[in-house]
Amino acid sequence: MKYAFMSFSAPQLSFQELTAAARRYGYDGVELRTDANHAHGVELTASPEHLARVRSECEASGVSIPCLALSLKLANPTKSAVEEAGAYLKLASQVGAPRVRVFGGQIPEGISREESQAFLIRSMRQLGSMAESEGVTVCIETHDAWYDPDRMADIMSEVDHPNIAVTWDVMHTLRRGGRSSDYSFQRLKSWIRHVHFHDGLLTLENLQFRPMGDGEIDHAEAVRILLAAGYDGYISGEWINWEPYEDHLPREVAKMRQYETRFTQRR
Repeated sequence: MKYAFMSFSAPQLSFQELTAAARRYGYDGVELRTDANHAHGVELTASPEHLARVRSECEASGVSIPCLALSLKLANPTKSAVEEAGAYLKLASQVGAPRVRVFGGQIPEGISREESQAFLIRSMRQLGSMAESEGVTVCIETHDAWYDPDRMADIMSEVDHPNIAVTWDVMHTLRRGGRSSDYSFQRLKSWIRHVHFHDGLLTLENLQFRPMGDGEIDHAEAVRILLAAGYDGYISGEWINWEPYEDHLPREVAKMRQYETRFTQRR
């Protein structure tokens, strides 16, 4: 399998420094979070020259950008984010990122879940056509009000577009959705094109990160499930405002590769 980390691990690093860290610690890619003042500079305001340099660095380093992680939320009927998302699809295409991550977001006060879900489905259908023209895939994350794998499966069935997929956050379908990794994967496997991992405590108030294997999420089981299914996408570590990157990046990927080795040796 292929591993990446989100630029939240080291927001102070330039893109070249991020790819150097990825090579040093054994990652295959770097997932770039946009609109968060990260030093990589891959933003809608970036110059064509900078974006060309980023793409060249990917080719030279062998470290890819598997996904642009957006903060856009698409389920609010009072504020469409489709047009802005479309601009990010072009940005992803410019730097060679095959996927963009989006959120559904929380359901606004005074709006029913049914109304919000219907708007989300319409928005994702619009984005499907736009994504197809740019050669990228939009992956909505199991997050916020949309962590339940059953509901997400219903949404994806309604959207029914090859360029609309799911980012499976292994923690959130359990932490908030109360569903096992096996159940969540089986419900969403037709649409999963990107995976987020991080361990921690299953508190609903504040996410408390823990080193992989020291928290309450069984990522060994998630790795087993993904391997058995032949998943060939990226598994991306998402750590926000945690330890220095020099501490957690090498440790976390080493544990994930340990899980992977455990199950591949049993075949």
